[in-house]
Amino acid sequence: MGTFVSSKTRWLFSMAAILSALVLTGCGDKENNPVGPGGDLVLSAGQAWVDDALGITGYVFRSNGKVQAISPTGGNNWTVTATMDYTVNGNNLKMTTNGTLVIEYTFSIQGTVLTLTVPGIPAELIYTRKSGLNITDPTNPTDPTGGNLVLGPGEAWADDYPAGMRDGFIFLTGGKVLSINDYDGWEIDGEGTWLASGNTLTITIDGETLSFTYTVSGNTLTMTHADYGTEVFH
Repeated sequence: MGTFVSSKTRWLFSMAAILSALVLTGCGDKENNPVGPGGDLVLSAGQAWVDDALGITGYVFRSNGKVQAISPTGGNNWTVTATMDYTVNGNNLKMTTNGTLVIEYTFSIQGTVLTLTVPGIPAELIYTRKSGLNITDPTNPTDPTGGNLVLGPGEAWADDYPAGMRDGFIFLTGGKVLSINDYDGWEIDGEGTWLASGNTLTITIDGETLSFTYTVSGNTLTMTHADYGTEVFH
């Protein structure tokens, strides 16, 4: 990593070698702009479907085809207890793990209410959309607003500069980060590690470490460095 400042005062990771090419199909497309299979099932950051009966279970549907089961840990704090894949076909909802069917529902959404029915069982499961939740995932660090740094396949965080001048990041589970640019089509130009703690994000690439305060709100990642200012990614 060279410097975060160029002649245009941009942050840039200057890397010696190009590692590989990467085709990006949807940079930073987040929950408030869902493109995945869930449609209205996908909510904004900090929101979830919570069961009405006891308020002790809930679901978070992601635009990348993942669904997280969550449980409360006190107050507005919730934790992810399981992550599965889901598919939607009409009003049919299937949740799977490694291709194995876990459960199948028919579903409907009216306003803030999600109704789930298991085929062959007459009882209905009622979930209500709740906001202002702090949802944490032990395997996928989140910022204080509940947004995820780790995106779905083919997604990345990219800045707002014109095409051919953009930089960005791909944060991977396990603490690996890739820096990317589209100077000559999207390419990976460096790799390193990342660590999030509270609202502090620390990135190390090519032996250089920088720390930022950061937030994720919808499809916007905002990173601020004490010396280099603020950069916004989508």
